[in-house]
Amino acid sequence: MNRHNKKKGFISYNVRIYLVIISILILLLSYYNWRMSIMGVILLISLIFYNWETNRRRRIEWENYIESLINTADTASLNAVINLPIGMVILDMDGIIRWYNPYFGRIFETSDPETSSQKKEDMLDISIKEIIPNLDTDLLFKEDLDGEGQEREIGGKVYKIIGRILKNRGRRMDSRYLIALYLLDITQLKELEKEYILDKVVISTIQVDNYTEVMQGTEDANKPLVAAEIEKSLREWAQSLKGILTKFAEDKYILVFQYKFLEKLTKEKFSILDKFREIKAGNKIPITLSIGVGFSGDTLTESGLFSERALDLALGRGGDQAVVKIKDKVSFYGGKSKAVEKRTKVKARVIAHALRELMEGASNILVMSHDIPDMDALGAAVGIIKAGKTVGREAYFIYQDTNPSLKGIVGLLKNDEEYSNALITSDKAARFINCDTLLIVVDTHKPNFVSNPEILDQVNKVVVIDHHRRGEEFIDDPLLIYLEPYASSTCELITEILQYLDDDIKMKEIEATALLAGIIMDTQKFSFKTGVRTFEAASFLRRKGADPTIIHQLFQEEAEAFIYRAEIVKNAEILYDKIAIAVLPPKDINPHLAVAQGANALLHLKNITASFVISEDENGAIISGRSLGDISVQLILEKLGGGGHLTVAGAQLYNVGIQEGLKELKKAIREYMEEGEG
Repeated sequence: MNRHNKKKGFISYNVRIYLVIISILILLLSYYNWRMSIMGVILLISLIFYNWETNRRRRIEWENYIESLINTADTASLNAVINLPIGMVILDMDGIIRWYNPYFGRIFETSDPETSSQKKEDMLDISIKEIIPNLDTDLLFKEDLDGEGQEREIGGKVYKIIGRILKNRGRRMDSRYLIALYLLDITQLKELEKEYILDKVVISTIQVDNYTEVMQGTEDANKPLVAAEIEKSLREWAQSLKGILTKFAEDKYILVFQYKFLEKLTKEKFSILDKFREIKAGNKIPITLSIGVGFSGDTLTESGLFSERALDLALGRGGDQAVVKIKDKVSFYGGKSKAVEKRTKVKARVIAHALRELMEGASNILVMSHDIPDMDALGAAVGIIKAGKTVGREAYFIYQDTNPSLKGIVGLLKNDEEYSNALITSDKAARFINCDTLLIVVDTHKPNFVSNPEILDQVNKVVVIDHHRRGEEFIDDPLLIYLEPYASSTCELITEILQYLDDDIKMKEIEATALLAGIIMDTQKFSFKTGVRTFEAASFLRRKGADPTIIHQLFQEEAEAFIYRAEIVKNAEILYDKIAIAVLPPKDINPHLAVAQGANALLHLKNITASFVISEDENGAIISGRSLGDISVQLILEKLGGGGHLTVAGAQLYNVGIQEGLKELKKAIREYMEEGEG
């Protein structure tokens, strides 16, 4: 029923409901005792009469009240109040409309022919919630509403509704208080506010990820063509956004445009990234961009900082993507291609010299990895301990014995005199901490992923060395960051650092073996994320005494685990004809190791380009993902709070069971495929 068709009666809506309920009860009573039902009918008639008389007296009192207002106010003042260009309505404490001005009536006028001639008095004696259904009347009873109010859309316009409590002094009415509502039309203000936001400045920092590599691989005659094509494509893109593009370095640009174009870019998922990969002007390798977008800073300087941080995040995730930072919200677009291996080792040499200075200035060195360390984390820790010994400082690895697959290598380390005391507990590490302690975090950069967050909070000097794509979460204010997503493993990065730390560094067999084992594990025996520098690092370690036979023995597994993995492959579910998913029920084996091995095994199936295995531990569901590169398991598992690389990723779903986690995984895969990322 249209609210303006509501007929005014002597029984209010709420009372009418009560009377209907009483009538039904009387009818039920008549079935059992007709004499009592007669008494009930008499009582019902009495209540109806009482309600009618009460409403009649109340209406008379209101008429007298309004008449007294007219008598006590001069005509000019009264007309000014009544004809104010804002909606005014007076309610009793039950929210029933008792009076309203003409402007309020016009707000709720209807063009319906059947109701257009209806008198506005029809809104009297009905609840305000029938006129404004979504009004929060609880706020109307607060007396600290100066400048506050509720915004509601009515008839295509936006109104700000402000409530006030009025005292009804000296009147003989049922309530000593009344409620006054004021409706201010702020439609134009809202439109101006929207236009203001759409016209605000967005700052973006753009970098050609692999400019040096592209030019090195391009013939001299074609280099000007490639450079010109890059410049032309960026300027055409800037022109389509009606923006200003400025080049401030060989491979870096600043682009300024209006916010209204940002929505277009996000809907297109920054299609400029795809356009750049398709550039063919004599270049032998695809050209990729990284874009950092900053908006909504309190000043242009702050928006510029947002843009720079977004670019750092894009580069830390391997490049070829755009990152949009609006205040604390960060969104990612792209990231479909593998990180390009950097051919130059200049950065490794610079990092090695900086790390040497930090180590020499430290009283002691602690090494920490992610929770449940793997072979790459342990090998990297051994490399850092070796680096410490090289510069004359003692280093210790804060080790948690949570991964049974490391028992072999840990046993070998403990049998070595120099490393027998190098693996310590977190309690012992806490006693070593002082103002000059240096903490080196390896194989992770997320504070929530480290094995001992408490120790991370206690140490002021922190270094981060990692090969995973950078996530939104990052350790606060590290002194030194060496994060290279192109690298196969953290052990590869540490191996390069050791080469520049000492030109003729001497290594024990166990040290070289631990580092090479970490590389072999993360590359799946040089099958994934393996570049030229990966083989160079492996070759260096082999020359320093790494034993492949020991590594083979370290990776041997029990027959039961082998059979278990075969069951995973047997029971796998295939999605989209190329993605394999398997569920691993909890058993007396390490679930983290089992899901990783299971995901690797599924990739051996024909036509499978990505695989996921899900199991659970004491914290909830755990997922391991693997890919041949066509599908980004990182982007899929980031939807579930995980991360990693384009080809290797994982996620932990806290307090979530296997079946619920499986549903969330399939949903994330479906969203990814619908987005066309694959």
